[in-house]
Amino acid sequence: MKECSLNTSKLINNMTNNFGYPDFLYKVLACEHYSGAKTKQDFSVTQFNDPANMTLLKNRHKDEIVKDVSDLYAIILGVGFHLLCEETLGKEAMYITEERRFIEIGGKIVSGQFDLYIPEEKLLIDFKVTKASSYMYGTRQPQYDMQMNLNRYILQAHGLQVDKMQIVELYRDFDKASVTRNSKYPLSAFNIIDCNFMTDAAIEHTLLQYIQDYNQISQLPDDKLPVCSSDDRWERDHKYAVMKHGNKRAIRVFDNQNEANTYRDLNCNLEETYIEHRPATPTRCLDWCEVNKYCPFYTAYMKKQENILKQEALNVSKENTINYIKRDLF
Repeated sequence: MKECSLNTSKLINNMTNNFGYPDFLYKVLACEHYSGAKTKQDFSVTQFNDPANMTLLKNRHKDEIVKDVSDLYAIILGVGFHLLCEETLGKEAMYITEERRFIEIGGKIVSGQFDLYIPEEKLLIDFKVTKASSYMYGTRQPQYDMQMNLNRYILQAHGLQVDKMQIVELYRDFDKASVTRNSKYPLSAFNIIDCNFMTDAAIEHTLLQYIQDYNQISQLPDDKLPVCSSDDRWERDHKYAVMKHGNKRAIRVFDNQNEANTYRDLNCNLEETYIEHRPATPTRCLDWCEVNKYCPFYTAYMKKQENILKQEALNVSKENTINYIKRDLF
């Protein structure tokens, strides 16, 4: 029988236990679930969906990154499903499961681990345990295409042809009742997505360009690294809200300031309203990047937010002082 790929004898370094979980639960959550943790490689396939500067920071500070075991619940669910598939399908000769393959390109070793390959159908499959919103908004298709094509390229280098690529999404938060309430909601807890093919030339260009970008910045200190693009930061667009003094909800929200000003001029009492700028929020930086504290963009962004809060507090203090003076005078 195929040996399990999970290294349960080793715990991940720098894991905290902020909620005081008992020892048995801590060990289950903190076991080394990544099969490539000790693999001799320069890059893994999944890293090519991240900007090169993020990969560099992760490599540079890997021994300093601290996580809490409570944050690993989604990963653990994914690991469990992968292990179940490996245990079930790995016993049958018609399936090849959870194998890591390597290629050398641009002087670097790149590895990719596929979840399932069915030789008779020349079908490559990857399992993703995710949220139902992945189905509703379809935002991950480009990342899926990239990962699957890179794995296909590596398998091809090892003599395994791939004619079809599929992602199997399992929605960990699937709610059957939502199917009838929301037309965009997935019909079942599983969904199979066909991936688009890239040419070998496009894949090679992607690999070589990424390696070149990484090499060019590898000697730069953290505070001199280029910043991620707005797309990589998962930023929503800037908005301009027409607000009424004393209200928390906007009257109308616009994509640009000119439209907001025009609407306010034509439809609102100017003394009772104002324009509120709502800057783009770098969601990934704030909530999902494990190396944000080493990033120059994040440092500058948080400093700016701190100054904004100080200014708002100062404005409130000034307004309160004026109100006190008016009250005493009148």
